Amino acid sequence: MTTTKEFVRTSWWVVTAALVAAFYVWGGVHNLLEDGQPYVDQVPVLGALALAIVIGIFLRGSRPRAAAGLIAVASAPAALIIWFPLVMVLAVVTIVGAVLELLGRSARSRVSL
Repeated sequence: MTTTKEFVRTSWWVVTAALVAAFYVWGGVHNLLEDGQPYVDQVPVLGALALAIVIGIFLRGSRPRAAAGLIAVASAPAALIIWFPLVMVLAVVTIVGAVLELLGRSARSRVSL
């Protein structure tokens, strides 16, 4: 069981990843409920990105490097959403956290060899 201090030290960016995934879900639902012609073609993409982040979060225990890469790649499109600055900042924070974890795990694996 991880302590709160350990969680904040190692997994702080997972919370922002979950918020980015929630934004993707919200965007997909909002596109379906749009007045007039809904933007149905964007819903599968948003759903796939949200699913990739959720799968990455669940894979952190067994395959942390693959999970961090999956989360970073799936969060990248949200980093380009300039009309939602908060989401853009959350996505950039998520990407930075995932890349830092990837670099840390890569450095530790090289040292142990």
